[in-house]
Amino acid sequence: MTNNSEHLQEIIHRPVTFTKATLQIDTDELNKSLSQGYKIHDYVKTETGIVYVLGKWESITSKSSLTKSKHVRTKKEETS
Repeated sequence: MTNNSEHLQEIIHRPVTFTKATLQIDTDELNKSLSQGYKIHDYVKTETGIVYVLGKWESITSKSSLTKSKHVRTKKEETS
């Protein structure tokens, strides 16, 4: 979970089924999503495995850092 300085940017679902044919493939897809910045938000157990709910969060402060900040001159700078 995140705090108030972040907002949810995107949500995806990644199933991991417990069969010999799909377990490694599904695990690789889940790990790929995690390496792309998604975080596990929740999961749901099913009869055949688990469905992970992942979210990508964006920091609100990172958005504001993209804007140029204006320099406010101090009185000392104004008299120089």
